[in-house]
Amino acid sequence: MQATIIWLAMAITPVIYWGVLFFLINIQGFSPPGLAPESFRYLLIGLWAAAAVSAVVSYKIYGSVSGLNPRQEDYRSKRLNRMIIAWALAESIAVYGLVLALIRADTILYYPLGLASLIIIVCERPAREAPVGPRSPRSYPDEG
Repeated sequence: MQATIIWLAMAITPVIYWGVLFFLINIQGFSPPGLAPESFRYLLIGLWAAAAVSAVVSYKIYGSVSGLNPRQEDYRSKRLNRMIIAWALAESIAVYGLVLALIRADTILYYPLGLASLIIIVCERPAREAPVGPRSPRSYPDEG
């Protein structure tokens, strides 16, 4: 349950970022910071590369959750920690899009990265946790 609440909070942040971006850009008198086209090109390439790395690392970390031993003493905390790190990396992709869009005052720059972030977070939805402990006698096959 705790993981689902944290996941839900992380999943709505790309939508909240879009709302903040839309609000800021439409404020009377908003002017984006002046950035030379060459500098913006380098920033664009750098943030897209960072987004790709974040997506891959998030996928790898989230995939490592299934390799944990459920009978291990600190299983739940390790599982939750890895999931939070993976979700934070996925959420960072939306932040990269937010930065790019604010610099140019153009919401179109946010959409691909914000959508990618949302898709990754939705795909990394926490599964129901299997019960930990010995199996009940009903789960053993008949020995007769």
